[in-house]
Amino acid sequence: MTGIANAWKITGGLLTLLLLLAAATVGAYGWYVTSAWNDKRTLVEDPSIAEELAPAPRAPGSGHQTAPNAPMNILLLGSDSRLENVDYTSARGFRTDTIMVLHIPSDRQGFQVISIPRDSWVEIKGYGRAKINAAAAYGGLALSIETISDFIDAGIDHVAIVDFAGLEELTDAVGGVDVYSDTAFTNGSSTFVKGPNHLDGAAALEFVRARKQFADGDLQRVRNQQEFLANFSSKLMSPDLLLHPAKLARSITNFSQYVTTDKGLDSALIIDVARDFSGGSSAAVDYATAPIAGAGEADDGQQYLVVDDEGLADLRQAFAEDSLADYIDEAGDQQL
Repeated sequence: MTGIANAWKITGGLLTLLLLLAAATVGAYGWYVTSAWNDKRTLVEDPSIAEELAPAPRAPGSGHQTAPNAPMNILLLGSDSRLENVDYTSARGFRTDTIMVLHIPSDRQGFQVISIPRDSWVEIKGYGRAKINAAAAYGGLALSIETISDFIDAGIDHVAIVDFAGLEELTDAVGGVDVYSDTAFTNGSSTFVKGPNHLDGAAALEFVRARKQFADGDLQRVRNQQEFLANFSSKLMSPDLLLHPAKLARSITNFSQYVTTDKGLDSALIIDVARDFSGGSSAAVDYATAPIAGAGEADDGQQYLVVDDEGLADLRQAFAEDSLADYIDEAGDQQL
């Protein structure tokens, strides 16, 4: 099994930050941010996609879930529409570079983020065994939701796709991000040294997307993405931004236009979840990688990651019992 605590990746980090910011941003700017989220994000309205989601019910006339709070799973995907001119709201296939599940437990004591390496070899309904990110390419968002739900053996309440162009713009908006690279490498037009690196938006994209440069490929990319997000998140939550709500509001507003979600993942839900944490609950983020046993090669020469079946059974049980925090504690955890 690979090290289990290695992947708070792009999409989850940003959406988690949005939840926290909903609680931290108040007054007129809070209204401005939540209105921008509702107005600027793109909505998924394809019935086939809605059928794959199983959101917990809300009380009539309220954004709140029915009491007691039910656990919630939000599927978070990262992609780049510029590569394929993608419409994420349709059944047309697209490529996913980041796959993760943000779990919000019923006790609202922290978040758990489970990253699923895109090269994980799984069963895709109607297509046989393939890399898990192939589900989106074969059948669009609906098949991706179904495949990931089957993988974790748990329902998906909501879905969000973050276009990587948003990451580039938001990185530039905060003045860049400092990261530490475990190794020296080059990707595209950017060269990274072993040690500290300062990334602008373009370099940030190349840092978090690099894979072929590393012996362990997708797993090192996961580690790089975690390194970037830890530092990016710290900068977003720094006094420099939190004490300047107008600057914070502009950053979140700009980010919203690069996000596609289901209709139910609206500002009312985000604010309600944030309020649950503002009452004294811990907003710490535990993060983990789905268990991987090693590497394999398909008949056609594809290199893929072999899922650790025993570890996956434990992960599925943790989802079923709403005990992901305990699961990560036992496997080795990390908090932000």
